[in-house]
This record gives sequence, structure tokens and C-alpha cells, in this order.
Amino acid sequence: MREDRLSLFHLIEHGYGLEAHIAPVLRKKTVTRRKARLIRTWNDFADAIAEYAETVDKDLEKVFWPAT
Repeated sequence: MREDRLSLFHLIEHGYGLEAHIAPVLRKKTVTRRKARLIRTWNDFADAIAEYAETVDKDLEKVFWPAT
């Protein structure tokens, strides 16, 4: 995946944070018991990152509300 930096930068350009969205998904994927398939690109995680970001962002909306 070191050779595929552009996909990682693309995810970040779309608003996904490394610590807020990407790292938690990677941590979650590493604890599964299933044998991991060969991963060649960051795009393999794009759907999982998008799903995680959606749930995290909804949780943040519950905590923070717009000032009046």
C-alpha cells in the first residue's frame, strides 16, 4: 500500500481524517479472525471508511449543536 499514496490522499481530500476515520477502520479490520486477502490499494477500505465516517459524524451531531 506504500506505492498507492494517491488513493490515501484522495480519501483525505474527500474529508476523511486519518485519526478520525481511517485509522479506526484499519484497527477494526486487524482484529478480525478471517484470513485477510491481499491488499494493494487504499481503495479497498473506501467503502468501510465511508460507512464508519457516516456513523461517527452522526454521533458528533448529537454532541454538538449549532450556536444560536
